[in-house]
Amino acid sequence: YREFTQCDIDIFGSPSPLADAEIIACTYFAFKNVGFSKIILRLNDRQTLFTSLKPFTSQKIEVLSIIQTIDKLDKKAEAEVVRELIDKGMSTDHAKKALLAVSAAKPTKNLKQIMTLSQQLGVPGKALEFSPNLARGLDYYTGMIFEVVLPEDKSSSFGGGGRYDNLIGKLSGIDMPAVGIAFGFDRMVEAAEKLNLIPVENSGVKTLVTCFDAASLPQALTAASRLREKNISAEIYPAVEKLDKQLKYADKKGVPYVLIIGPDETAKSLVTLKDMKTGKQETLTLEKAINVLKA
Repeated sequence: YREFTQCDIDIFGSPSPLADAEIIACTYFAFKNVGFSKIILRLNDRQTLFTSLKPFTSQKIEVLSIIQTIDKLDKKAEAEVVRELIDKGMSTDHAKKALLAVSAAKPTKNLKQIMTLSQQLGVPGKALEFSPNLARGLDYYTGMIFEVVLPEDKSSSFGGGGRYDNLIGKLSGIDMPAVGIAFGFDRMVEAAEKLNLIPVENSGVKTLVTCFDAASLPQALTAASRLREKNISAEIYPAVEKLDKQLKYADKKGVPYVLIIGPDETAKSLVTLKDMKTGKQETLTLEKAINVLKA
């Protein structure tokens, strides 16, 4: 994306696990209310990562640097992540053991409480997934971290966030615990469109008149003009295209009828009227087609 719209949900001033659960529940229901039926919230705790990775830190590599590399596990092969850790100064043995340690980690007491509270707020247990490899590469997270995954769409995470208790204090000098999420509005809309979750509003056009070629165009223009004279809203397809593409255009715009005027129809001074709802079509005179459309 060269430009995108980002939506944020945040709670400031509360260190309570309930605030974390509120953010998780709000996120889940935001996606559910759009219409997504399968929503997975992958959760982890930065403290789990700090504890698991502490034995593998050194003067050459700090824990946050390891976390930033581990965050790439969902985009890169494990061997590539190991190689990057080695390039940062970790031995091959330590790099492999670090990944094993992270994978074997268990949820913290704090994270378990957050997940319980989230379920009490209505989030299904099956939507909450402890993911020890989830790292969230940004270095300001201090506790619970999570991201949104939609199994119906093959894209990566649709949003992510967590607790960032120190960030506001570092920027403003005022201590302010906080937790929140940011998700990409554009990516959510694209996924919703792919899954036909966004209802198509009827454009108000009753008939699309096709445009096959230069030879058929005069009759198509005459037909469109005649329809409009009879107060039948009509649109002429704006370019010469294959019929399949023109039919898809009509379907996407919710146009109920397509008036097909191709070489065969032009030669016989007839039109083919297609009902987009039933799929039935009939070849007849333009005046008879008008009567059908006005019925």
